[in-house]
Amino acid sequence: MKNSFRLLLALISITSIMTGQDYLWPVKLGKAITSNFAEARPRRFHSGIDIRTKRTTGHEIVAVDAGYLWRVKVSSNGYGRVLYLKLNDGSTAVYAHLQKFMPLLNDIIKIEQDINRSYSVEKYFRENEFPIAKGEVLVATGESGGAFGPHLHFELRDSLNRPVNPLTHGFPLHDKHAPVPDALAIVPLDREAVINGTPLSQILPLRRIGGSVYEFPDTVHVFGTVGLNVSVTDEITGFPNRFNIAGASLSVDDVEVYRTDFESFSFEHTHLVETERDNALRRLNDGEFHRLFNLGHNSNLGFIKEGSNGTLSLSPGHHTISIRLFDHKKNVSRIKGTIYHAPPFSLRATVLSQDRK
Repeated sequence: MKNSFRLLLALISITSIMTGQDYLWPVKLGKAITSNFAEARPRRFHSGIDIRTKRTTGHEIVAVDAGYLWRVKVSSNGYGRVLYLKLNDGSTAVYAHLQKFMPLLNDIIKIEQDINRSYSVEKYFRENEFPIAKGEVLVATGESGGAFGPHLHFELRDSLNRPVNPLTHGFPLHDKHAPVPDALAIVPLDREAVINGTPLSQILPLRRIGGSVYEFPDTVHVFGTVGLNVSVTDEITGFPNRFNIAGASLSVDDVEVYRTDFESFSFEHTHLVETERDNALRRLNDGEFHRLFNLGHNSNLGFIKEGSNGTLSLSPGHHTISIRLFDHKKNVSRIKGTIYHAPPFSLRATVLSQDRK
């Protein structure tokens, strides 16, 4: 009985660590972001959140939890001045584009720069060298490196150094708004594929029918293997920016065939951004679309639920389509429609008879 109780306490403790319910917000200035996790950037995914600092620098940054200073790096590009804090739960908090470090750390960096005769330096610390208390002021916000304006880039990484979504791992924001889909793209995936009589991709505007429910403008006629893409942004209550969704699912005839959750990814797969987003449609200025099907190589991302495929090789007849789009607070939008799968056909009009009437 005692062993079972101890096991229960251990599980509760592990769950608390994983959810990070006791993390502090990284900036004393307040909770406001300009971009979120897994947004598409050139050849990469955004690996954290960008925290607004009111277009100014010098705002205090605190340790989100207790741990120790593990690594600092200074560069004229990229993250600029960046600090890595190993937390007691095994994860790592990353603070980038900083203006300055704490005085002692600034002195250490200056010595390293003099020794290496280089502005760009990197230094690691052992666990007992630089202990950090929860809430301790670490640094000040800035715009160093490739920041393009004052803000704090903040990341949370797991024990395997994989970035995880901070908004779903201990840093939630108040949000009552569901994602807002704009358009659906249906793309051919084999040589025989035809969509509404053409072998070209078709972009359909979506019609809102009430609340957060949208529908196709009409039944879509397809033949062959096709895939669905969706153009969607998320709104977070109180912020004017548009953000990335937290996930999506596709169901055909009430059976889920594809699901993606933007929870975590590996840096070695971040270049696969162009497989999760439809780069061909973006190059044609048709917008940014999330793929709702698995190309095979994009399954390495870790976003895609195991066993998901999403490529539609439908049987003849009508099929109901349901798409769910959700944000970090599980606000959900739904898209519904009908796809009719049948061989393409042509019509020829012939005059059978005519008279003066």
